[in-house]
Amino acid sequence: MRTFFFLPCLGLLIFFFQAFRIFMEHLLIPEGISFLRGLLLFFFFYNRRISFSLFASSPEHLRLALLCSLCGMGIFFLIQRKKFPSGGLFSWGSLLLLAGSLSNLGERFFLGSVTDYAGFPFPFFGYLFVNFADLALLAGAGILLLSLTRNA
Repeated sequence: MRTFFFLPCLGLLIFFFQAFRIFMEHLLIPEGISFLRGLLLFFFFYNRRISFSLFASSPEHLRLALLCSLCGMGIFFLIQRKKFPSGGLFSWGSLLLLAGSLSNLGERFFLGSVTDYAGFPFPFFGYLFVNFADLALLAGAGILLLSLTRNA
């Protein structure tokens, strides 16, 4: 994937993540909306922690450092993408990882929290709340792992 194509895609993804967050802020009612007998819950949650509420008891500077390291990994993979001839999988994985981490990092810096709105039941822990940027992080990491195993 060429840089002149990559950067507009990165900007569009971040714009989409933030536009959907604003849309959900105005759409959702305070009680939330449940689908499929509670298997999918749309509920507005201001997450002051990190993705999926991991490291909830960690200090704020550690959580910011983790988000910054995700951004750094995305930039590193973006720079290194020419060394991995995996038919574009590596570039797409880098794009999703970087877009998700930049979107969450920007939201945390400017709003003080990341807005999660989709919840899935998680055994023994209640619901796991995510947003599209979190899902992009997961998908990007999975695609990067897939592309790296194909090259090994």
